[in-house]
Amino acid sequence: MIRHVYQHRVRYRECDPMGMVYHAHYVDYLEAARTEALRDLGLPYRELEASGIIMPVVDLSLRFHRPATTTSCWT
Repeated sequence: MIRHVYQHRVRYRECDPMGMVYHAHYVDYLEAARTEALRDLGLPYRELEASGIIMPVVDLSLRFHRPATTTSCWT
């Protein structure tokens, strides 16, 4: 198993009026993390696709244990 840590600074526009990250943004965060993990392995996504390797997401299921909240939404 490959371990990769992806850090994302939550932007104001990603939060709802209660200061919580809107659930649909998690999909974008996961895709950004996947792209960065591949890049760290020396496998830029663009090069993989150019060589004929494609990795579409065909199924996705998320379980939210608690909301992502941050003061970054308001600063």
